[in-house]
Amino acid sequence: MSEASSEASDEREDAGPWTEADLCRVDWYHGFISRHLTEALLRDAPEGSFLLRRRQPANDDDPITFALSLKSTGAVHHLLIVPNEQNGYDLSGGQSFQSVGTFTDYISQQPLVSTDAATGVVVQLCHPHLRDQDQTPHGYRHIESITASPNAQQIIESQNLILASKEGFLQKEGNVRKRLRRRWFVLDGMLLSYYKPEKRRGPYLGCIDLTTVSAMNTLEFDPSSGYGLELKTPKRVWYILAESREEQQSWRDALAMRINPTLMR
Repeated sequence: MSEASSEASDEREDAGPWTEADLCRVDWYHGFISRHLTEALLRDAPEGSFLLRRRQPANDDDPITFALSLKSTGAVHHLLIVPNEQNGYDLSGGQSFQSVGTFTDYISQQPLVSTDAATGVVVQLCHPHLRDQDQTPHGYRHIESITASPNAQQIIESQNLILASKEGFLQKEGNVRKRLRRRWFVLDGMLLSYYKPEKRRGPYLGCIDLTTVSAMNTLEFDPSSGYGLELKTPKRVWYILAESREEQQSWRDALAMRINPTLMR
């Protein structure tokens, strides 16, 4: 990285009242960690556990955003924290915070926050997940990469971790009637299985053998229609839709780990 680009990066990192220096003083701020890893860290945590993380921007010029990730009703939820016009940040639900200090003061009061406006489900934030609690969670493994150096070959352990399994709601297009139906999907090993959506996992309906996938493409639809993935196999082309772009990317990343990366586009 050039000196000029390094300086630009430093300026961007500390832009606004929410500086990285202030955030790093918060012992439940985890910096850049993925949604996958967050869900694994909080999966076995008690109800009301939470952490703050910085989200990876899609583009270099995108604004800095965060997520308050929390455990509620047996699942991990992610509340977006986005910049507002007053040079502060808004938490999903309407609260505004001009500084890291005002945000952490609010969290220290163990507030009740809503995870789903439609159902009115709320959870009390009472168990901060601290950075020094982090361990490689069950179901993950470290990735090792080898790089050449002028003196010798070095093995570098990446901070990236591979999630062994993933599950959640997606819509799937039928093979005959071509109608979209909501299903509970489970990714385990090289199988992407789907079930009737009775609360979560209902009766088993079928699966996609990922060893037969020859290509996977990201599909762009009108946001009201969902965010799609196309999986091509010898017998059929599968279409599955997520409810958000972030969830689409999350599933794409999990599937890409199992499909030849040269086939992705």
